[in-house]
Amino acid sequence: MSTNKPDFVFVLIHWKIKKTAVDEFLEFWKTEAVVQETEGLIGEFLSTPASNQDYPWITSNLNDDSDAYLSYVNVGLWSSAEAFEEKIGQYFDTKTGPKPFECEPRSRTLLKLDSWRIGNGLLPEHSSEGVL
Repeated sequence: MSTNKPDFVFVLIHWKIKKTAVDEFLEFWKTEAVVQETEGLIGEFLSTPASNQDYPWITSNLNDDSDAYLSYVNVGLWSSAEAFEEKIGQYFDTKTGPKPFECEPRSRTLLKLDSWRIGNGLLPEHSSEGVL
């Protein structure tokens, strides 16, 4: 068994989307927020937090019981922080403020690999339908 540390990072982007603009956001993410050059991108997964009504063991759903927004989390798996910044950094414009569908500007978190466990599941082989 190899003990070489895998070379990748996770980038979490927390979007707080106005409840009235979810469709607009999803269309934007699928067709406009496109990673043009995918070198360095291992995978990217737009996700919605599940409810603790469905899964009682959940202790946070990221929505803070907000009437104004729904949370979406983009989980990106990149070969390095530098690869992410090179491909996506050009879009980090804090001067323009949030997009019309956002309640507030999105937040970004970089997670560096510390330890890992490997199972027998596989990543999807293709992008989901409608995603460019």
